[in-house]
Amino acid sequence: IILFYLIYTLLEKINIFNNYHIFVIIMVLIYVIIYMFVLDTSIWIIEAPGLNDLSSSFKLVYYFLIMVTGGFLRYKNFSVKEAKFARKGWIVSILLMYTSKVIMQKIQFLMHIQFLSQLCTFIFAVCIMIASIDSVIIKKIEKNLIFVKVTRYVSSISLEMYLVQFVIINFMSRYSFPINVFLSVFLIFLFASLLKYIRVMIINGIVAVMGIFTRNRS
Repeated sequence: IILFYLIYTLLEKINIFNNYHIFVIIMVLIYVIIYMFVLDTSIWIIEAPGLNDLSSSFKLVYYFLIMVTGGFLRYKNFSVKEAKFARKGWIVSILLMYTSKVIMQKIQFLMHIQFLSQLCTFIFAVCIMIASIDSVIIKKIEKNLIFVKVTRYVSSISLEMYLVQFVIINFMSRYSFPINVFLSVFLIFLFASLLKYIRVMIINGIVAVMGIFTRNRS
C-alpha cells in the first residue's frame, strides 16, 4: 500500500487525471496480457493469496486501477440523478460479484471468464464512490453523529485493515458462504483495532525515548 501511495502521488503530480482514459487503456492492456498469457484460468486465480509470483501479484494491477479511479472520481461532479443510479448499481453489482464466483466454481469451463467477477467488483467500487460523493447523501450522513463516528473510526484503521485482510480472508476461505464473510469482517475489524493499538503504543514509546534522549543531550 505504501508503494501504491508513492506511485499514486507521482501520477497525481504529473496530472494523470487529465489523461485518465490513457491510464485506463494502459492498465487494461497490462491486465489482458497477463490474464491471457500468464494466468491459469482453469482455476480460481484472479484473487490468489499472497504475492509470491506473477499470478498471485496479478490482483495488484486491478487494485491500483481502483485506487487511481477513486482519485479521479474525487475531482468529478455528479448530478443527483447519477448518484441515485449509482446507488442502484452497487446493489446489482455486488450480487453479480458473489453469484458469478459461485456459478464459475460450479461450472468449470466458466472459470476462463472469471475476470467478470473483478469487473463487477470494479463497477461496485465506482458506484459506491459516486454515491458517496453526492452532496445530498453527505449532508444526511453528517447529521447522524453515530454514523460519522463509526466512519471516522473505520478510516483511522484503514491501513491496519488492509494489512490484516489477506491473512484473515485466506484463513476464512475454508468456511462456507455467507458465514465466512461475516466472520471475516468481524475478525478484520478486531485485529485491525489491535494492530492500531500496538502501532500507537510503539510510536508513543519511540517518541518518549527520543524525548528522553534529547533532554539528556541538552
